[in-house]
Amino acid sequence: MKLKIINVSDILANFYQPRTKFDKEKIKELSESILSNGLINPITVTPDKKRKGKYMIVSGERRWQGHRTAKIKTIPCAVKEYKDENSFMIESLVENIQREDLTSMETAKFILKIKKSMPGIVSNRELAKKIGVHELTIGEHLNLVDDKTPKEVKKAVEQGKLAMRSASMIKQLPKEKQVAIAEESMKEETGIGRSKIEEKIKEHKIIAEYGEEKEENKKSYEGVTLNIFLNKEERQATIKACEKEKLQMEILVKKNHLDWLKKEKYL
Repeated sequence: MKLKIINVSDILANFYQPRTKFDKEKIKELSESILSNGLINPITVTPDKKRKGKYMIVSGERRWQGHRTAKIKTIPCAVKEYKDENSFMIESLVENIQREDLTSMETAKFILKIKKSMPGIVSNRELAKKIGVHELTIGEHLNLVDDKTPKEVKKAVEQGKLAMRSASMIKQLPKEKQVAIAEESMKEETGIGRSKIEEKIKEHKIIAEYGEEKEENKKSYEGVTLNIFLNKEERQATIKACEKEKLQMEILVKKNHLDWLKKEKYL
């Protein structure tokens, strides 16, 4: 890699740029900063093999756009050669991930693009190793852009209201429940946290195994409706314990709830 001052007009945007959106206002602010303080870090480019004398950006497109906006004619560049197009694509992704320039959706779409360009060559494990992330992270990103993932879930992730890992977790739920969670998350100012997602998944599994709670099995204590997703024996034992011990709702929030019932011989 060598440093070189290159004409801004001889530099081309990265065709494989993972980042899809650039904030125009932030580009303007960056251009003003460059005019006042200069460019702190050079951008990384590679010679364009199809157009002699031209270079393609590997990383630093915002800084390049900042120079164009500021009407600065040249820009400091780190020039790097790549043995093939695949290496260039992977490097583009790595550079942006390390700089935390990408959203989860942008990363997911670019990982899918790499996978499609190298069918049968790059496994999730190989790609994870090249990028420097866990193999499961690659899988979660690919799940996000899967055709079966509801558009509402994708939108919630893009808005930052639903974490990528949470989107992957709810994939085990029916589509309508995934959509409901995504829509709920978009209504909340900070989205829905992982603990709430786990609760919803657990609730779904319990209902799937034991069925919905019947109205006659609900019992009210001091104005609070007790709706327990347990089998019949566990439900009756819990109600009996609440009545006898006057524990009301707090008994239900204990993680060792059933163990306690057995210990006290209610089960």
